Amino acid sequence: LVCRYCFQFPVVLSAEGEAVSPGSVAVRWCRAEKGDDMQRAVVASSPSAVAMFKLPEVRVRGQQVALRTVVPPQGVLGELLAVELVVENKTASSVEYQVEAQPSETFLLAGFRSTRARVLPCGALRVAFNLVPIAVGLLHPPKILLKWKQDGQEMQQAACTAKVFIQPPDLSTQDG
Repeated sequence: LVCRYCFQFPVVLSAEGEAVSPGSVAVRWCRAEKGDDMQRAVVASSPSAVAMFKLPEVRVRGQQVALRTVVPPQGVLGELLAVELVVENKTASSVEYQVEAQPSETFLLAGFRSTRARVLPCGALRVAFNLVPIAVGLLHPPKILLKWKQDGQEMQQAACTAKVFIQPPDLSTQDG
């Protein structure tokens, strides 16, 4: 018999980054009647045992970085499409970020694929990528990765990008 449960513990913080003890969990063990695993009835006359488990302390940190992508809803095959990534530094210190566009089978990247920049505390960074669509339809732009170091560890987060509808060029307006 495998039991899986998920518990939520409300915690009140007095300062960000402090160690908080969520308390302990009491597990009551007792005999159950035979039957379906999900609908076993507890036998009232059976003895029971209670086990107490102290939960480990946790450190709660606020959001260190906020990402937002600005993607146009539509574009035209072969014409430039501007995608912008906005990185907000939510920390009280200056952080160096690396922004990198991943390769894509449906878009060509016009310009730099990767850039590094230092963002001041509570500041924002805007990075623009120029894409050229090489396919038509409802497409995902290339994935954009953000990398930085936090507390000596390498961190990485992918920016969520919406799909873009790429339509063929209007041939009736072209000379030829």
